[in-house]
Amino acid sequence: MKSILFSLLGTATLVVAVPAVAGTTADVDCVRQSYGSEGTELIATLVRDPSFSGIGAKSGPVGEALGQLIQNSVRACGEEHGWSPEQLLFAVVYEVGRLTEEALRVTGGLTAPDINKLDVAITAHDNAEIWQMLERVMMATLGGDDEADSTPGEDTALRDFVQSAGLNTNDATVLSVGTLMGAIAMQRVGLREFESLRGGN
Repeated sequence: MKSILFSLLGTATLVVAVPAVAGTTADVDCVRQSYGSEGTELIATLVRDPSFSGIGAKSGPVGEALGQLIQNSVRACGEEHGWSPEQLLFAVVYEVGRLTEEALRVTGGLTAPDINKLDVAITAHDNAEIWQMLERVMMATLGGDDEADSTPGEDTALRDFVQSAGLNTNDATVLSVGTLMGAIAMQRVGLREFESLRGGN
């Protein structure tokens, strides 16, 4: 499971420092709104590219292009609204998770019926243990803990969840589900931590 989160979190290094200025703190959706029509159209194309393998400079041309778009928009929002370095970080975490989820729903190895079943299962069940595991490993990795990983019990819980959702429990499907849920977990963490910092500039 660690490899899933490491691949998703790599783009957090896109965060750039901007001067802290007085002013209100915009919602994290400022990043999405800052792409403009041209950027939004480009993103719609990139996240559907079959070669998608992540976001960032180490993820090939598609991932690099997406990473640059995120970086530019986060920088623009940060400069306009005086976001702190921590807010910049979690804005990136949220947006990487959002675009990664969008891409994985098309290119992530799950069929449309599988994704429908997964969406139902995510909504119908609490899944607290799985979310806690994904978020715990994510936060530890962001904090520089290269040894952070899921426990065997947590891995079993994920596989049991996949089975309860009516999906195949082979390794490829479990990995695809874990990766997609990891992208959703990035959004949960990014939004929660960003909101906790609002008004703190």
